[in-house]
Amino acid sequence: MHERRRPVPLDERSGRAAAPVAAQHAVLAMQRAAGNRAVVQALAGSAPAVQRSATMDLGAWNDQPVQTYEMGLNAMTDDIVGHAWVDVKEVGGQGRKRSVGFWPGSSGWLPTGGRGELMSPDGHDGQQMHRQKETMSRERFLRVLNVVNAWEGSYYQLLYRNCAHFAKAAWIAGTGSPDGIVPLGEGRIWTPAEVAEGIDYVNKKRGLDAKGDPLPQPTP
Repeated sequence: MHERRRPVPLDERSGRAAAPVAAQHAVLAMQRAAGNRAVVQALAGSAPAVQRSATMDLGAWNDQPVQTYEMGLNAMTDDIVGHAWVDVKEVGGQGRKRSVGFWPGSSGWLPTGGRGELMSPDGHDGQQMHRQKETMSRERFLRVLNVVNAWEGSYYQLLYRNCAHFAKAAWIAGTGSPDGIVPLGEGRIWTPAEVAEGIDYVNKKRGLDAKGDPLPQPTP
């Protein structure tokens, strides 16, 4: 597990003005009532701080590049909203690994959306309930880096441009194919639960469980 720094309120991290106290409390109360733990943590400022730019983080690996990488697609589905993110690991070299997820800034949870931010490492790293992994080339790694760069500080909207959309974009860049995970059409609602369903479908075909581990073999 990565060491987590002192939580920083979302308005400090994003550099935007804080939302009115009454309005934020109303949103928190609504999300708590719905059981959306991840949303409550983010809005309450209990999510870990962004350690540094995800683009800088992965881009720094070019100091000693390797030719093979492992990419993971991860999902949590323990509440209504859930969460999806990706991770990348060097195969050989220094064996560096980093997870990246897309989160809303202080106004991102509004129906109209707002500025988003990439969290590196992702706030739920190590807690995934569903995981698929693939090996990718350096060329594919650079494509993932381009996606990360494009999404850094970009627009977040809960239904049409959320964490699952970012994970989809990075995954396709890294693997070259959605592998049955998601359709490529734009402008559709996409959720972490759908990411999890796709992961489970692929893992089952490979004889793996939801987390990508081998299924127990039946006793003779």
